[in-house]
Amino acid sequence: MKKTFLIALMLSAFIPSLVAQNTILVSGKAELSIVPDEVHLLLTEKEYHQIDFKGKIFVDYGDYSSNIVFDQSLFDSTLPDAKFQFKVGDKVYEGKKKDIKYTLVDIATLEDRVIRAADKAGLSKDDINISELGDYWRWRNAPYLVSKQYDIKLTEPAQLTKFISALDKQGVALMSFGEMKNKEMDQYDRKGRVQALGDAREKAAYMVQTYNGTLGEPQQIVDGNMPVMTTVVQPRMLKSAAMMNDMVTEEAMDAGGASLESLNTFPLIKKTYNVSVIFTAIYK
Repeated sequence: MKKTFLIALMLSAFIPSLVAQNTILVSGKAELSIVPDEVHLLLTEKEYHQIDFKGKIFVDYGDYSSNIVFDQSLFDSTLPDAKFQFKVGDKVYEGKKKDIKYTLVDIATLEDRVIRAADKAGLSKDDINISELGDYWRWRNAPYLVSKQYDIKLTEPAQLTKFISALDKQGVALMSFGEMKNKEMDQYDRKGRVQALGDAREKAAYMVQTYNGTLGEPQQIVDGNMPVMTTVVQPRMLKSAAMMNDMVTEEAMDAGGASLESLNTFPLIKKTYNVSVIFTAIYK
């Protein structure tokens, strides 16, 4: 009987403290903007035809952006006096086979342009990797054209400006930023998680205080997800007008509203950190 009384007494003392001590689950978030020290520029070059018709120069990219429509006889006939016509927009040009010089600017020529532009920007061949190679899709019965994608490593913003200025834009089909790195990324990740934990504690504290409670120690911490990296630059297909030598505008690359020539710094790496924390909450 005495033992039963002691157990009941102990429970009566423990239950109020158990009821008075609860937990609160909150999430915390932090965002960091990080300046990269290594940026990869993705560049796709595509073969095209340069057309010289009686001194008039036209460029045929052979895709949806081309406004040149050829009579199939241009490709079928090999006779120098064979007649043909082609349209550029609403204007029709007529002549003989011998009047037109239809020259393929091949992928080897385009690759040489990339290497020469890279050299002028102070880059080496080791900074250029071929990430993709293949035939481009056919358009309007035109010949198949070959495309090649380059991954160009840049370590200084000045290299980007010099490379773009030196590059012949004819043949450029796509340009975008790829992977971006920072040597101190582990330290930034640590900082981001610490800030996310601070955000969670601050949030939990004012929520508990609203009910005259006291925030206790964390009981469980969950890293919500691996840090998610996002960049401000997304790929954009160039229009045919954007492939001309004197063109460097927002058509070349969308960088938060800025053109390539206005980029005197690299785009920022944006990373988001999320945590979930269970705190002890004590209410009077």
